[in-house]
Formats: sequence, structure tokens, C-alpha cells
Amino acid sequence: HLSRIVRSITKVGFSVRGLYNGLDTGGSNIFQITNVTTLGRDEQEIVSQLEKIAAQVAAEERACREALAVQEPHVLQDRLCRSFGILSQARLMSDTECVGLLSDLRLAIDLGFIRLDRSIFEVLLCLSGAAAIQLQAGQEGLTEDDLSVLRAQILRRTLAAQLQGVNYA
Repeated sequence: HLSRIVRSITKVGFSVRGLYNGLDTGGSNIFQITNVTTLGRDEQEIVSQLEKIAAQVAAEERACREALAVQEPHVLQDRLCRSFGILSQARLMSDTECVGLLSDLRLAIDLGFIRLDRSIFEVLLCLSGAAAIQLQAGQEGLTEDDLSVLRAQILRRTLAAQLQGVNYA
């Protein structure tokens, strides 16, 4: 489905990229849509077109989610809950792995497999970035190993605070 959506979006002057770069999203399902043409188009036209694209992408995403949940619900629920377990217990977490697991967490919340407030996804996504980690640590220039350790600590601590009274579906 993704390649069909990308083709249709690029035909109207927008591009689709992974959250951080290219379509290689490291296993996550988080994308950004950006305008690539500016000459000859006013801002309102661009915004209107982007709103239409976003609505189409959202409708396609809902259809894909429903299909996934119907085809093999136990396999999907198992994968998403395992991702949650890794996020809440890991001692090392790369940025790429983190974004993929957070993508799974958001889907698990949206499908009702894990009962957490949906805003936790955005909170964890922001807190787990390299700049946020370095700011919290009060240090710049941390190594990838240091970032992985600190990222895992932040995820565990933040999720532990949210786990009080969590119900699993």
C-alpha cells in the first residue's frame, strides 16, 4: 500500500519520507509529508492540498489497521505487546529501534491492546531523541552507547510512571 500512496502523493508535488530520513524508516510507520514545489502556488493552495492528502493517508491507514487486526489478530497483538515489553524493560535502546517500537506502541494503544493515554507516544518520542537526552543529562557529545543507555532509562522511567493501573486487553 505504501508505494501506491507515495506515487500518488509525489504526483501532486509532495514528498514522503521517514520520520528522520528517506523511506527507510527503521521498521517504524511514521512518515512526514512535505511540499516540494513552491513556484506558482500560493500558501492556501498548498495547505488545502496537504489537508486532502493527509485525509487520504489517514483513511488508508485505518483500512490497513482494520485488515491487520482481522487477518491475524493474535499475531498482531503479540507483536505489539512484545514491543511494549521491550520499551518498558530494555537496558539499551538505539534511536532506530526506539522509533520502531514506539510506532508499535501507538498502534497497540489505538487498537485497544494496551490502555495508555495516546499522548504517551508523543511524550516518549520527544524524550527519546538525542538532543532531549543530552539536555536531560546536562552533557553534549554523548556517544551512541551512552545515548542508548540513557534512552532506555528514560523509557523505563517514563513508562513505569504510566503503568500504574494499566489494563491489557
